[in-house]
Amino acid sequence: MKKELRMLLFLSGIIVILVACGNEARNNTNLNEAVDEQAIEQHQKEDKEENKIDKEPNRPDSPALADFERGVFIDFDKERNPLLNDQIKKVLKKYLVAQARSDEKTFRSTFKDSKTAAAYMWSYDGDYKFTDINHISKDETKNQILVTVEGEMIRENKIEHAAVTVYFVVDQAGRWSIIAVD
Repeated sequence: MKKELRMLLFLSGIIVILVACGNEARNNTNLNEAVDEQAIEQHQKEDKEENKIDKEPNRPDSPALADFERGVFIDFDKERNPLLNDQIKKVLKKYLVAQARSDEKTFRSTFKDSKTAAAYMWSYDGDYKFTDINHISKDETKNQILVTVEGEMIRENKIEHAAVTVYFVVDQAGRWSIIAVD
């Protein structure tokens, strides 16, 4: 009986120790969670402040940025390449103006179909100034007209050179539209 009593006391002691350790661990976890939550909140506040700065429209850090004028400054009438027919010129101009003015509806309307437009929305956003048509060619294998346009864009508060190649395709009705942008 003495042996059983000792064993019972021994097991009771172990249970008391385990319960105490469990409470200690739970208290530490709650303390760690509180510290983690404070750190997360602080990090989120810092991110919000950073994003607030980034989202200010055209916050000029230099006089050049303040003078940057979005838009299309291409003389389409002077372009005499026979590959650049009047309809392609019209669609190209519409696309570039929509891009420069951030007009999503018009931008999407220049593509062959809504699926193609959706695939190229990555190229939509930004501050652009288009100034020159650099290159016009025909891809005989795909029966497409490629037009490379150059200009400038604002990226990370800096004015950078920008170039985009627009791929045109004609449908069965003879209408030209954009099939790809690179």
